[in-house]
Amino acid sequence: MSMWQQPLKGFVAGLLALGCTAPVWSADEPAPKSKTKLKLVAPSEAAEKPGTDPYAVPDGTPDEIVEFINNLQKKRRQFASRDEAIEHAIKVQRAIISAGDKILAQKVDEDTAYAAAEMKMEAVGLLASADIDGALADALKAAEAFKKDKREDIAELGSQWYMSLRILSVPTMAAEERTEFLGEFLSAIKKSDYSREAIGNALQVGEALEQQPDTKIAGEYYVALAKQLDQGTNPGLKQVAEMLKATGRRLNLPGNLMEVTGNTLEGEKFDWAKYRGKVVLVDFWATWCGPCVEELPNVKQNYERFHKQGFEVVGISLDDNREQLVEFIKTEQIPWTNLFMPPKDGEPQQPPTAEYYGVTGIPTAILVDREGKVITLMARGEELTAQLEKLFAEAPAAESK
Repeated sequence: MSMWQQPLKGFVAGLLALGCTAPVWSADEPAPKSKTKLKLVAPSEAAEKPGTDPYAVPDGTPDEIVEFINNLQKKRRQFASRDEAIEHAIKVQRAIISAGDKILAQKVDEDTAYAAAEMKMEAVGLLASADIDGALADALKAAEAFKKDKREDIAELGSQWYMSLRILSVPTMAAEERTEFLGEFLSAIKKSDYSREAIGNALQVGEALEQQPDTKIAGEYYVALAKQLDQGTNPGLKQVAEMLKATGRRLNLPGNLMEVTGNTLEGEKFDWAKYRGKVVLVDFWATWCGPCVEELPNVKQNYERFHKQGFEVVGISLDDNREQLVEFIKTEQIPWTNLFMPPKDGEPQQPPTAEYYGVTGIPTAILVDREGKVITLMARGEELTAQLEKLFAEAPAAESK
């Protein structure tokens, strides 16, 4: 259920690339109890009657309902606009929900009922994760209803989905409700004697919180979660706790001072104090990172435009091959200082600043103001230029080439 943890920004592309599918099975075979896609019925193309709603699921046996859905999914349509494609994708998912309800309303065996319930939850979950108006509330209502089902497997399915959907809704909760909800996950860890499930749920909540514009909410939560894990006796939990503390430090940086330590590519100790009074982009990158290399022209253009007014860049390379890094910097004519951590005993070492702030994904671009306080953790592309234009209002416009 991790696919529903955060909103799907590419709803149309993702939905249409999948043919607007949800698990649909052949009703003449036992429906497997799994999250894998079930076997599709080979559909026969049926002509639509003029004036009928092509998305209206007809009454019929499970076989007939499944065949209708498969025909609906497989039929190729030409869309006049993006909005029309979105509308079609949404209607297909709602048809799948209706199909699940129609099958569940019949007297069917438990395997078929479970597959119908799963099919419905996949569809409502997709609409909820795509942030369709009212879809999250509908999905929670469906999951809560399945939680009360007398059939044990369906009740368990409902509980699992209800938990994931509640996690999905965390960013939209009011502060008081969110605090109470997060507290439940933290206390569940100790109550379950540090079970894998409870810890996994707590980590999912953190991932959902990271989608919020205010990163401090996730940062504070990770710090609290780390304290909880520190109380466990498993050494592995303490290692996870250290990683969460580091991630919390990074997410709590906006508005606070940032420290940068390490050695330059030349092996000299880096002096962060010399950058006080400057606006600095701290850029975690590597020569093998495609997005980092793609962002380089934008950074160079902003450097050329604002450097004379006090803009600096400090690169923190996650490369483990010094010669390759030196050659890349020379070829690309990168003028700013880069920090580098050489391998130890043949093993790559993470730069101390990257380790301290839990930087595990690159590029990570952090913009720091003249006082040494962080402005944003996402200083890339147009965001970097916009922030610099605010800070250097008197800067001339970049010359077009």
